[in-house]
Amino acid sequence: MPMTAKKIRVFTWSLDLPESDAVDFMSQLSSDEHQRARRLVKKEDALHFMAARAGLRMILGAEIGESPRDVTFQLSPSGKPRLANHGDMHFNLSHSSGHAVLVLSRQQPVGIDIERIRTLASGIETQFLSSEEIARLTHVPASARTASLVALWAAKEAVIKLYGDSRQLKPGDIDLNLDGTGQITSARVAGEVGCTLTSLDASPGFACMLAHSQPLDASELVVARWQGLRASRT
Repeated sequence: MPMTAKKIRVFTWSLDLPESDAVDFMSQLSSDEHQRARRLVKKEDALHFMAARAGLRMILGAEIGESPRDVTFQLSPSGKPRLANHGDMHFNLSHSSGHAVLVLSRQQPVGIDIERIRTLASGIETQFLSSEEIARLTHVPASARTASLVALWAAKEAVIKLYGDSRQLKPGDIDLNLDGTGQITSARVAGEVGCTLTSLDASPGFACMLAHSQPLDASELVVARWQGLRASRT
């Protein structure tokens, strides 16, 4: 169903499909995407990449009325992928450990990141968090600290993806704002007013953060489980 101008839609889907089913969606991909998949060392990673790209093409194709194979991408001046003939369609794709998320908006630029909640390497927080952010993290209960740390990482990745390459951002350029409950609400970028962040319940065991340039009312956000890859095999 095509989206309305004011809505931001997020699609989530599983990338864990039997290898025998890959042929059903491989035909949707471009030669460049096939080459990128072949460069991945692990077969599982290649299958996940192809399933993510096929889902991206199928969803975008349905939105703009084109077959998935005919969807054409180009880079915007900011270095973000965009549709060649539909510049008003903002989108961003992320996948991690067999789960994919795609955000679409005709209203504003968006960025999204999903990360599996897992214990990160010791001391890694000093590489992407400011001293103030690390101090805030110490107030989070120990039982929730791992999930909070991964959410902070996902939030910074989402902000970087929102802006693309135009600002050459690094995690240290982004200062995250947390509310009284420890929830990430917004970000300042290189000391300037940045963007709003929304935490999404995309999949159990994962942190997912959506970055958007304009404030968002809850009624303008729709999150849906997409079954398109599985439906295409029936």
